[in-house]
Amino acid sequence: MTSLLPPAAAARTTKGSFDADHYVGLRANLPDPQTLADGHLAGLGTVNPTSLGRTLRGAAADLDKRARVPLPTG
Repeated sequence: MTSLLPPAAAARTTKGSFDADHYVGLRANLPDPQTLADGHLAGLGTVNPTSLGRTLRGAAADLDKRARVPLPTG
């Protein structure tokens, strides 16, 4: 991303966190991805609707802490 950001922004050592926004947005809109998973994507055979539904509900409840593993630096 450094080639896309101004040098001052790329050099910052602190960054904002949008975790709260992510979880609030997912909770507010959970019916939409669940409907997609249970309908179209399940019909295509690309997802297991039970497993994906469980994962979506867990993410909306902020239960899956593994999803926030720090990215490697460098």
